[in-house]
Amino acid sequence: MEARRRLHPPPGAELSRPQPRWVMLDRFVHYKAYAGEAVAEEVMDGTQSAISSTCTNISIAVSLRVAEPPAVSRLYLHWPERFMTASLSQVSQPFIIAAHGRSILFQAYAPFVGDRCPAFYYYPIDYFLYTASGSEKSPCLMRLPPCFDGGDKNPDVDLYFHPYRLQQLRSMWRDDIGLLCRGKGEFVVAQLTFGGQLCVLHRKPGEEEGDMNWSVENMPLPDGDDIPNLLCGSWQTDAVVPYGGCYLCWADCYLGLLFVGVIDKRTKPPCYVPLPDGLDSNCLCIDPGYPDPARRVCVSESGLINLICVGDRAGCSVCASSYSAFTITVWTFTNLREKKWMKCFTMEDIKFWAALDFDKRLPHVLPEFPTISLVKPDVVSFRLNGGNKLFWLIEIDMKKEVLGSTSLYIFEEEEEKCSTDMAHWRSFPGYSFVPSPFTRYLDQHAIRRIALVVALVLREIALYGRTICSVPCRPTRCVTGPCLTLLPRLQDGTHTSTHGRLTRAE
Repeated sequence: MEARRRLHPPPGAELSRPQPRWVMLDRFVHYKAYAGEAVAEEVMDGTQSAISSTCTNISIAVSLRVAEPPAVSRLYLHWPERFMTASLSQVSQPFIIAAHGRSILFQAYAPFVGDRCPAFYYYPIDYFLYTASGSEKSPCLMRLPPCFDGGDKNPDVDLYFHPYRLQQLRSMWRDDIGLLCRGKGEFVVAQLTFGGQLCVLHRKPGEEEGDMNWSVENMPLPDGDDIPNLLCGSWQTDAVVPYGGCYLCWADCYLGLLFVGVIDKRTKPPCYVPLPDGLDSNCLCIDPGYPDPARRVCVSESGLINLICVGDRAGCSVCASSYSAFTITVWTFTNLREKKWMKCFTMEDIKFWAALDFDKRLPHVLPEFPTISLVKPDVVSFRLNGGNKLFWLIEIDMKKEVLGSTSLYIFEEEEEKCSTDMAHWRSFPGYSFVPSPFTRYLDQHAIRRIALVVALVLREIALYGRTICSVPCRPTRCVTGPCLTLLPRLQDGTHTSTHGRLTRAE
């Protein structure tokens, strides 16, 4: 009973203002156990999806814990309690791959059902599309069909995948997969391997779920002498973003952009676009599979592609362990035919430190993992690593060169208690977050609570108490929740709440 009470914030926590027009999604999907054989209506708001199932016939649903950026929103996978086992904790956590329009694409391992339980590395991977209905109906949760084309075939190994898979699935690395959504239920999920293969699932308008199939074809490579060799492994995809209603763009933040048409016949070679002049092509030394902390490709609400770089004056990326001075630069890709970039904003380190000085809690460390706001193209979010598992998420108005909203990153364990078998402290991996306008497509009354507020308040009180700033604190009521807490006063007379809203002293 105590665990269930933690699902909801205190009474009166209902939102009294419009729901966020966009959210920053945590890459990792978090488990929420339910007892019995059916998913209970635990969330009791319009974000909980209709019930779906894994390929192993486990009933599941998902819901969204919403927080206004730069605070992080979380997707929760409602999972049977009897499958919250030690084996499940050993496989990769469910992971958000991409988001576009009203849909969010994620993957999850599916444990076997029954007495036959092979080792966890034989668990099949399911791909799900979580889609807002745009009405009072619950969001849809669709399991995508499996793709076996290109999967390994070994009878001695394949038998361990029975009865749910007759052979091994095609290996699809999540960073190589993109999502493009169009009207009337049409969408494309595509994987590009830089051995030259394009794997596409295209659901056409009105097509039944059972009629969807993957197609795999060899992609013609772009022509030109200045194009990097995509077949020798020099390319590493940092992001896959939609463009122009019919393209997916695979981006390497150090080599350029590759635009691939995924709607019509894919006989034309993709279009390669180099990075802006003056940017160094040498990548920072980071672990494979982790995003680059210094550069990011994003798409704005208007569909424009942006490149954000944190580098030195020579155009080289800088990292937290070795830097002296840096410049933040935002570029916008303006024309596919002419392959042009436009430099929109620059911000020197001195201006950045001056902006941070308006909130004495913020550490003076290198900003990392930039993300452009979907609704305010002048605003960029960054992560600040304060050490000791203390991470700040901040907004910077690049045009005005001022600090916007701020928020602490709240770990899952702080938000609510994990189950016994799954309880472990996950160190923040540094993954960049996924911007999504998903909340815009929900019914206006769908989101009735923001559950992260309480955890944010409690953590900030525990960390700072009353002695954060040189200016004495006095009680301030947060405008987005019921909590009465002490918030530090900033130099301009405002207070910054723990969930990113500026409030005035009463």
